[in-house]
Amino acid sequence: MAKLWFAQEGSDPTLGAPAYDNLRLEQCIDQLGLTKKHWLHGLNRIPTFGRPSDLPREPRHAVCQVDEPEASDEAWMAGFYLLEISPEEVAKRLGPPEVG
Repeated sequence: MAKLWFAQEGSDPTLGAPAYDNLRLEQCIDQLGLTKKHWLHGLNRIPTFGRPSDLPREPRHAVCQVDEPEASDEAWMAGFYLLEISPEEVAKRLGPPEVG
């Protein structure tokens, strides 16, 4: 299953749990426009955006985390993918986030 994180600028991009947990990869593709070209890097590090001093600190990025089992089943690479839509647009398409 995929997870979707809302990330902010700086060296500590996420806090707490993912905004959406247990998403199907097909759901991310169909509802959020996820494609393989959105791949950032593998699961070995957390994606960061901007510099630590950058503002604002509210989430500005939507990042999909695809873990190994689902990636392998669907011929994708496990890792983090940066969506081309905002956290606000994600919430419009999926409904309110599951957590904070």
